[in-house]
Amino acid sequence: MDKGISNLEVRRQNRRSILNLLYKNGGMTVLELVKALELSQPTVFNIVKELAAEGLVQQTDSLESSGGRKPRINRVVVSARYSLGIAVTKNHLRITAVNLGAEVIHQEKHDLLFNDSEEYYAALKGICENVILRCGYPREKLLGIGISLPGIIQSGGEEMTFAPTLGIGTLKLCRFRALFGEPVTIANNAKLAALTELWGEGRGDGAIYLLVGGGVGGAILTGENTFDLNSRSGEFGHMTVVDGGEVCSCGRRGCFEVYVSSGVLARNSSGGLSGFFKELREGDGEKRKIWRDYLRVFALGIDNLHTIFDNEIIIGGEMSEYIKEYEAELRRELEGRRPLTAGTDFLRVGSFGEYDASVGAALMHVSKYLMDS
Repeated sequence: MDKGISNLEVRRQNRRSILNLLYKNGGMTVLELVKALELSQPTVFNIVKELAAEGLVQQTDSLESSGGRKPRINRVVVSARYSLGIAVTKNHLRITAVNLGAEVIHQEKHDLLFNDSEEYYAALKGICENVILRCGYPREKLLGIGISLPGIIQSGGEEMTFAPTLGIGTLKLCRFRALFGEPVTIANNAKLAALTELWGEGRGDGAIYLLVGGGVGGAILTGENTFDLNSRSGEFGHMTVVDGGEVCSCGRRGCFEVYVSSGVLARNSSGGLSGFFKELREGDGEKRKIWRDYLRVFALGIDNLHTIFDNEIIIGGEMSEYIKEYEAELRRELEGRRPLTAGTDFLRVGSFGEYDASVGAALMHVSKYLMDS
């Protein structure tokens, strides 16, 4: 044992290793844990017993036995804790509660126009307090509250800058942290959405996450399956796709976001985004032309990203639900742009839609809990 590490710290490390291994594998016997971690059987047995007494682990169905008492499987009790994630956008709050198993236990969407005022923060707090009451879990099991924001969060997490979709410059993040009694973590929306989509995959080959909603952002996943939640990288919405094109909220011209954000379609229908697609499905010729132009620029941006990174590209955010419906059209548009590489196997449409960032915000606390327990 390293003399610089106390017996208490060694025990904490062993406890953390056992809990994470049970989490990752879905359940193991004491003997399997002993072999995997190269710890003594009494050490593993006592820690598992301690975790069970805290309600974090339970013994479930027996395995087949070659004789004598059947070994029992130890599993993490996913309902033992939960966390809340809040995705703040210009016009809405999207709120998700997840348990330790990253299972969504409650979701709500509320209309709430963002502004940096006492009235806004009071309304946000009230909505979240009601969600906590409705999600069906005791307050004392709440690990914390994660908040997703569509902007660049400075190192140290005290300020957010460059948040054009919210219509603000600098925002002091202490305003959010002061609202709740539980721990509050804050991170960039696109990075949190990527965390959601890639949770538990254990991949090592890297990927690009493209978030498309009211704004456009992204995350670059390295080969080590990591990325900085508040890195300035991945601002794909502000790459230029039309030289001298339309003015973006960031002040530049021709940004990708100007042509593929959900607002591009929503403002072309009195029914908003859902109304646009309703009219498109009904055969509206004007909506069909707008959609073709949209897909043309969307495919251009995706092709640029894949040419640069040569990695899987995952589309998430509010638009992913509609892209999935018209995925075949997008792939045909892409195929016409790809003389260097045949096929579009690198493309994947995400599974969480408009709630991906709120799920990721909640998962920050699950991840921290598993690392710290």
